[in-house]
Amino acid sequence: MLVGVIGYLEVLLGFVGLIWAAVTFFSLWIAGFGAGGFFYGAAVGGFVLLVALVTIAVGYGLLMGANWAWTVAVGISVIDAIVGIIQIFGGNISTLRLGVIGVGGFTGVGTLVISGLVLFYLFRPNVRRFFEE
Repeated sequence: MLVGVIGYLEVLLGFVGLIWAAVTFFSLWIAGFGAGGFFYGAAVGGFVLLVALVTIAVGYGLLMGANWAWTVAVGISVIDAIVGIIQIFGGNISTLRLGVIGVGGFTGVGTLVISGLVLFYLFRPNVRRFFEE
């Protein structure tokens, strides 16, 4: 099933997010020169870390067929679709996954298409049955 691919990609995105959290923390700490930079880096890096851990958990849940993971994956895909629409119209917004900030056009279309395909697949009857068992 394609659910496995989506699950593994979520786990992979989560691990990349862990690296991104560390990079965010240290870059903001170093750029902040001192305690203020440390706390700013800890706050932003901690938020990115939280998003990465949730992404890993959702990926694992999708692989295991957990109903809660399906619900969270649908929610994330809906948020990504909204972000894609905002990006198409020139909004400077991030999906918080990999820290990618897209400004209009191609980035928004890509975000919208991918989230739309994931939503379409997750609502297929055989996929829904997999998560209800």
